[in-house]
Amino acid sequence: MKRLISLLSILFLLLSPALADELTDTARASLTEMMSYTAEEAARFVFEPQPDGSLHYWLPEHPDWVYTMELLSNGAVRCASPFDTRCVYQTGEGILRELLRAIDQKDWMENWNENARRELLALCQAMGVTRQSTALRFAETAAQAVDGLLESCCGPQARWTEALIGLRGSVLAAHGLTAAEQPFHTPGVRRYTGPDRGSAAEMTLILFEGEAPEELREALADPHLDGWMLTSGAVRINAWKDRSDSGAGLAAFEREGRRQLIQLALLKEGWKAYPLGEKALRQTGDYRVTYNDPGGYTVEYPLNEEETLSFYLVPKVWEQEDFTQVYCQIDAGHRVNRRTGESQWLGVDGSGFPIWQDEWTLPYARCTTVRFLPFLGQQDITAFPESLEAGQASCLPENTGMTLGQVNFRSKTSSRSKAYGQLLAGVTLPVTEILPGDPNPWVHTRLGFYDGYISEGYVDLAEEELNAIAPQPVAMAKEEIPLKRGTGWLDGTVQTLPAGTRMHAIMEDGDWLYVSVPRGEMDWLMDAEGTFGFVKKADVFLASLPCQLDWME
Repeated sequence: MKRLISLLSILFLLLSPALADELTDTARASLTEMMSYTAEEAARFVFEPQPDGSLHYWLPEHPDWVYTMELLSNGAVRCASPFDTRCVYQTGEGILRELLRAIDQKDWMENWNENARRELLALCQAMGVTRQSTALRFAETAAQAVDGLLESCCGPQARWTEALIGLRGSVLAAHGLTAAEQPFHTPGVRRYTGPDRGSAAEMTLILFEGEAPEELREALADPHLDGWMLTSGAVRINAWKDRSDSGAGLAAFEREGRRQLIQLALLKEGWKAYPLGEKALRQTGDYRVTYNDPGGYTVEYPLNEEETLSFYLVPKVWEQEDFTQVYCQIDAGHRVNRRTGESQWLGVDGSGFPIWQDEWTLPYARCTTVRFLPFLGQQDITAFPESLEAGQASCLPENTGMTLGQVNFRSKTSSRSKAYGQLLAGVTLPVTEILPGDPNPWVHTRLGFYDGYISEGYVDLAEEELNAIAPQPVAMAKEEIPLKRGTGWLDGTVQTLPAGTRMHAIMEDGDWLYVSVPRGEMDWLMDAEGTFGFVKKADVFLASLPCQLDWME
């Protein structure tokens, strides 16, 4: 056996020069075909075979920018670039190099203005840069445009490699530019308008600090915001040729040491503001509301000189026949060390995509998730877990479930049995037992007058991630109203509810709502021991969060 191994080793050594030549030819071809070097640049590369069979190669003037290539046992070739940041959205250095070459030819950096910015963005889109950074869209100087372009192609600066930082320095020097750190705060109103990559709409992105954009002034002049100072916000508007414009955003306000977050929605009647409450923002430290690609809306908190915590948020508008449900989904919390690049992405329901490849949970490429209520304002944002381990505790009480969406509430463990009605999305319900079923088990629960069953496939249990598509609606009596035992003329009254009484909506039945009136102060969690009954929809205000009812009084 040892003799065979020795013979194979000798044979490998005899073949190594040929393999090295083959790797060198492959590497030289990749420099022009994949990395977009010119033939003259590729010809100047230094190639050095390594003892382990791999190949290292670099430009003479940049010996620290080392590419590597190796032949795997299955015959495939693997290469690594010194410019690879492992950003999920990285477009590749080939596109970046072509863009930098175009910048040299167009003299955009020497004559940076609105027209140059528009042309560079259009070229980025034409060349397949799928994630154009906010820094590039709002670049006011040529140096900011260089940073924005690198972010668009390679990802956020926190993970830039030494080679990429060096490339940035070379580009700046070639155009006589000096790097300048982008300030965390930029007072005033800034706008960007351009084509939306994912649709036929034209997108307008507005960032603002300390001043409201003209189109939002009426909405943000809501009397409930009297005495509150606007700090920062972001809105995105999509203008369509064949239908009404759509738009959403977030804005933060402060007053006497308190903070609250407001959600903005462009409805048929115009822009309208909805509170997400004080629990939606950390109440101490610096922060800003902004918009980032990738990720969309974010609230960013510099925790110290090195670390930043960002929450990736998705404002939602669910227009229904009886009311418009407005709420904000939490995709993830992202903690990044800006000096070392170390980062931690903690998704809430697995729908948000991490920034970097090593933030995926392998081998299934699903992002790391924690158990946190998925809608902003339900749970205090300061309770967001700081680690994966800390995020495994359920945010639902034991033996409690939450409906994912609207689901039939049945009298028996059969899809052919009588349905009392459809439970609304986000309803929290006590779980009495789990019974066998085909294809899914059945959740046995009791909600006031009704004892019944729900297919477990439509319920998240306490030990599972929460994937509800909307929070459980809440309601408030407009005036003194009866809480009925049923919807018929002869059904009696459980009790009379004073004006302002708050309740959780559970099921719809035509013009009626089946509700639960809590025994004490209302929170996001429905009181399973509260008082149940029916109220007419026309007699109550409906909202997504308890704090939104405050604006309806």
